[in-house]
Amino acid sequence: NAEAYLRAGNAHYFMKNYKKALQNYELAVKADPANPTAHNAVGMGHFAMRQYDEALESFSRAIALDPTSDRYYRNRASTYSNMRQFVNAAAEFRNASALNTDPTMVDDYKKLIDKSEAQSVSGGKS
Repeated sequence: NAEAYLRAGNAHYFMKNYKKALQNYELAVKADPANPTAHNAVGMGHFAMRQYDEALESFSRAIALDPTSDRYYRNRASTYSNMRQFVNAAAEFRNASALNTDPTMVDDYKKLIDKSEAQSVSGGKS
């Protein structure tokens, strides 16, 4: 089932065996295509392997399935940031911030938004 594949994928991910993790995450999606956590995990596998276009696709699928999770927006924002698309990153960090009312997380998101906006102005230098 999808949860078993996710657990196996997580074990590989934390051992930094991202290729094997991604294989398990993709099996989780195949087992349960409507599972946003599985799509997010596929995105994390691609992100870890610096396959940013694929990561964006997976995070976007997770968001489409569950638009209430700030984590999926945060992961998409981090991907945009690594792609040096800082305006998009700031917008996604704003989306994540709007969904999370934890004061610590709101403060963290504000810092990430400010950093992304500064990088967009400075051409990526922080």
